[in-house]
Amino acid sequence: MRRRCLAVIAVVTALSLAACSAPDLSDGVQVLAMLANPYGANTFLLKTQFELLGWEVTLAGVNRAVPACSRLCSTLFADLTLEEVESAAAYDVLVVMPTPGTFRRVRDPVGDLRASGRAVALVQEAAAGGASLYTGCSGILLFGDAGVLEGASMVAHPNRMADCATFGAECTRGSQTVPPRIDGSLVTATNQRVWPIEIAAAIARSLDADVPIAPSIDSITAVDVETVLTRPESGASGIAATTAGGDLPDVGRDVCCVDHDVVLVGTRTTVERREDVFATRLGPDGEIVWSKAIGGPGRDLAEAVCPAEDGGVFIAGMTTSAGRGAEDVLVLKLSAEGRLQWAATFGGAETDAAFDICPAGDGAAVCGVTTSSGAGLSDVYVIRVGTDGRQLWSRTFGGERIDRGQSICALDDGGLVVAGGTSSYGAGNVDMYVLRLDSTGREIWSSAYGRSAYDIASDAIPMHDGGFVVAGYGDREGSELMAFTVVRLDESGREIWTSRLGSGRDYDYAMGAVELAAGGLLVAGMTDDRSPGIQDVWLHVIDEDGRSTESLRFGGAASDWASGVCVGPDGKIFVAGTTASFGCGSFDALLLALSLE
Repeated sequence: MRRRCLAVIAVVTALSLAACSAPDLSDGVQVLAMLANPYGANTFLLKTQFELLGWEVTLAGVNRAVPACSRLCSTLFADLTLEEVESAAAYDVLVVMPTPGTFRRVRDPVGDLRASGRAVALVQEAAAGGASLYTGCSGILLFGDAGVLEGASMVAHPNRMADCATFGAECTRGSQTVPPRIDGSLVTATNQRVWPIEIAAAIARSLDADVPIAPSIDSITAVDVETVLTRPESGASGIAATTAGGDLPDVGRDVCCVDHDVVLVGTRTTVERREDVFATRLGPDGEIVWSKAIGGPGRDLAEAVCPAEDGGVFIAGMTTSAGRGAEDVLVLKLSAEGRLQWAATFGGAETDAAFDICPAGDGAAVCGVTTSSGAGLSDVYVIRVGTDGRQLWSRTFGGERIDRGQSICALDDGGLVVAGGTSSYGAGNVDMYVLRLDSTGREIWSSAYGRSAYDIASDAIPMHDGGFVVAGYGDREGSELMAFTVVRLDESGREIWTSRLGSGRDYDYAMGAVELAAGGLLVAGMTDDRSPGIQDVWLHVIDEDGRSTESLRFGGAASDWASGVCVGPDGKIFVAGTTASFGCGSFDALLLALSLE
């Protein structure tokens, strides 16, 4: 049976979290997400992070139609009513989705869930079955009613600290400086607009406890895997679509061009080894040259790929199969034929992960996040790796709060530009964070860009004039909605212009960018303007003044999104992503190819 993850906004009673069994993760992580009436705007931020991990999310509410807390958001239609959820045993994770901010609009934000005997019963059943439980802010009321908080250590909203004693929990007052907390199978957090990426990662780590392993670099191996390609109709002129995957979830994260081939990487769910790095090389005819699953007994995720000088590729991501901490940076080197030449891990005793990699000299440069070292709660982590996988140097950057690197690119002078997010600097909860480094990793300059709430960079690229373009997403003025955001910088990091695209009533994300030979940019991302919570790939051609001159979209009945982009030697553009609308499994890796006249 497929297990689903449930996101709940709500109520609890008194049941021990010492479960009698563990979730069955052999067919991927299944999430059931409970929606309170009204639902909070940050619901979409969490749902997106879950789906980017390849988790299947089922939305459930007391009623199918769930109103929003803000007039800026639209009514969300749940997949099921709570009464239609046959059993919590079908899910690995139960989540209480975000509720209205700071409870100013609604006295009891999860009142309808607390009044629903079915919601309480599902929480109790999920806890007894060993599922991971997550809530932020008011959801502790539902969990307390269900009796699953007795003796728990958790993070609570300041307005809910008094409820902790009522439910027998030990609570820390939540804030922008208090990260999500894991206590066995219970995960709690506040300030969910600050911590959405970290919340999803914490839930994943809570699931790791159910799959004990002995980490070893020797456990990471590469095997040939059967991969099915499909060619769905794109519905957009000039876009050719290919899906790659199997029966279980496959997530596409990045793509690079090697000679006239493309290499698509992401994550594949496997029955034997949970999650593995997934890498597929396609020839000029679009057919598979080789397809590999690479990993060990734990979680092994690919986030990025770049070409190597010998015709092979470097892949970067995260592993729990090897390394020193709970999660470590993973870097792989594959030959042109797909043979695993070496695997290396980097990090300390806590959590470390890589999100991008680029060619640098005769090796590669990696960026990501570390909680094992640095100055704050998390720091930007930059590593320079040689051709043999040995570390040449590493650096951390950041302040006292959250800092993370999402993108890295080498420059002609041997230096690097790194982009991501920061809550240590800037104007808001989280701001875009861009750093210019020299060839030894020394900081030349850094700057934060954003408004008052949430802005984060997904990609940064150098431009022909020595400046830079940063792609990401950020809050719209006066709302918690996200805008597809592109920022143009000069060579010193000064902002030239910022373009925020979207209708103003949806969540839009820019994830990757490339400079076009004819001038301007192509920026790839996603939008849910067609239906709340259901995303389409969204591509924009943007001129040198920041204006969108053309937009293209790709999508079906379910969610489809873009996460990486590259340009081939003939000028053809390739976009990597994930589709839930097409292919063989619940999710398949997606590759779009297009030529712009």
